[in-house]
Amino acid sequence: MASFSLAMQKPRCTTFACLSLFALRPIPYAMGESKRRKRLLEAAPCLCGSERRAVDCCLVDGKYFRAPSKIDLWASAKADAMARCYLRDTDRCVGPMSREHLISAAVLRAVYVDQLVVSGFPWLPNGQTRSIGFKELTNKCLCSAHNNALSPLDLAAGRFFTALRVADLNRSGPAFSQIVSGHDIERWMLKTLFAFAHSKSLASNGSPINPVFHPKIDPVTMLADPAAWVIGSGLSFRQPPGSLLLRSDGFGLAPFTLPGSNEIVGMTTSIQGFAFDLRAVPFDTTSPGHFRPSSIRFRHPNVVNEVTLCWSDGREHEAIDLDFAMTNAEATARGIKIGVTP
Repeated sequence: MASFSLAMQKPRCTTFACLSLFALRPIPYAMGESKRRKRLLEAAPCLCGSERRAVDCCLVDGKYFRAPSKIDLWASAKADAMARCYLRDTDRCVGPMSREHLISAAVLRAVYVDQLVVSGFPWLPNGQTRSIGFKELTNKCLCSAHNNALSPLDLAAGRFFTALRVADLNRSGPAFSQIVSGHDIERWMLKTLFAFAHSKSLASNGSPINPVFHPKIDPVTMLADPAAWVIGSGLSFRQPPGSLLLRSDGFGLAPFTLPGSNEIVGMTTSIQGFAFDLRAVPFDTTSPGHFRPSSIRFRHPNVVNEVTLCWSDGREHEAIDLDFAMTNAEATARGIKIGVTP
């Protein structure tokens, strides 16, 4: 684990400015060199982690782009609605009910060894923690068909969590790069919020929160189609530039609810020490922070690693730069406490 200082900015041509001025001399290369490089790039394993050739996966016209996963919630020909499935409005449920991990198993495997230390659940006294196994953090809130249909989002989140860890721990090279669909991460977070809410696992100050969502939040359309997310909704990085961030293996969330109605409209979460807000509907006029970042760049002294989030919303997106500051052991020795709790 390591701590980083944050700098958020638009992509730029030079990393360090005002150091020295150089005149770049063109480097000659043999005829056909560009074709050779193109073939090597196309034949290399894709940066999304699929292990397919890049040209057969996410490399299009020499540029990488990870499209959102296709989620088909209507694949079953059987017309049925299972009362306990929160996607029952599709009328395409297939039993039995699936024992769903509240936090995807792929994510748990990426950030934990074999147990969780949990707090904040309605069945725990306020402020108390408890160690539990993976299988204990489950609930039957999806039918088997819909649980399987959403599995690409679980896979994307697992790769995202793993990539953040590798980008931190790889400090000597070669440089590490990974691409994910930002829309997949948004939808996975919304899926996780639905799972916590419908299993009645959300609490505020020790009191349970009813699983009542804002009427504009439609789980079927928002999980199936990224284009169904209205303008102003989505994922935001909320830590300010200049702050210290400790990347650590953990996950936490707390719901956003509207005053008075207590309707759930989103959540704030800590993903491996990164503070994100998810707004399923726009619910105030304040700035949502660093909205839908284009990438998270880990800038170590000897290597720069990058986790890229791909978006298909037609907007311009900015990168988040993290400059390596110190290891967790060094921070502890200096008495520096770093961390974000939702």
